[in-house]
Amino acid sequence: MGFASLNIGATALLATQRAVDVVSHNIANSAVDGYTRQTVSITAATPTPGIPGETGTGMMGTGVVVTDIGRMRDLLTDISYRQQAATAGAAAATTTVLDNTQQILGPLDAGTPKALSDFYAAWDQLSNTPTDAAARQGVINAGSTLAQSLNDASTQLTQIAGDTGAKMSADVDTINGLTAQIAQLNKQILSATAAKSAPNDLMDTRDRALDQLASLTGATFQTDNTGQVNVFLGTQSLVRSGDSFALTLSQSGGTYSVTLPTGATATPGGELGGFMNAVNTTLPSIRSDLDNVASQLISTVNAARSNEITTAW
Repeated sequence: MGFASLNIGATALLATQRAVDVVSHNIANSAVDGYTRQTVSITAATPTPGIPGETGTGMMGTGVVVTDIGRMRDLLTDISYRQQAATAGAAAATTTVLDNTQQILGPLDAGTPKALSDFYAAWDQLSNTPTDAAARQGVINAGSTLAQSLNDASTQLTQIAGDTGAKMSADVDTINGLTAQIAQLNKQILSATAAKSAPNDLMDTRDRALDQLASLTGATFQTDNTGQVNVFLGTQSLVRSGDSFALTLSQSGGTYSVTLPTGATATPGGELGGFMNAVNTTLPSIRSDLDNVASQLISTVNAARSNEITTAW
């Protein structure tokens, strides 16, 4: 057996060993969240040329080589998943705030709805027996209970808004950490790619960060020809190659906004967007409805009382 045959056998052993290593790595990471299964691509090595002018020398094969260790990942699936993750994140945030609000107001047979129903019932009783002292006291007691219920609801709405603001602040901190991580991974992946390495595990880590970022903000991404990922929130950049741009959460008059270092206002989706919509729009609307209920009750009761006095005269 010649040296050429030994070399061919050696390349086969090395390629097979590399394939076994990759299979072992896949098995070891089978329970790891976000791990992407890897595959080995093997091709024939560059053959040696024959001797010019000598028939039959041909081009002699030199064995096999590993050309790539790839990831079994689909870009379109990633895009679709992240879009749905953003929608789910926004819905979950809205649901959280509305569930807390519902607990404040209570179901139809308890809380503010029951206090309002009892108030109307007390007035009905009084209309049947207008001179009855107990019926009059019943109206006073029911009114006091309703007023306290509305005041408590308003106070607790303020608390929910504050708690939601704290959650948004925590989300912004997480988002800024993720964008910084993605930018750093971009640098590491670029360096590995330039060295003809396959940074698959680094790319898995980056994809997990992108998944989480999409759920929190609805951010989109583009991969450039160097393998680096650029991340956008609307038209604003969160990550550009090895640079990240931190978000800032601000509050003015109870309204929250998110800005970038450039001063541009960002419009997030995902969980952060859901919380912002809830605290900027939903909670003020509920508070306005409560204020309207209280205002109309005051007007109605005062009008009824005025009519009673006028009639008595």
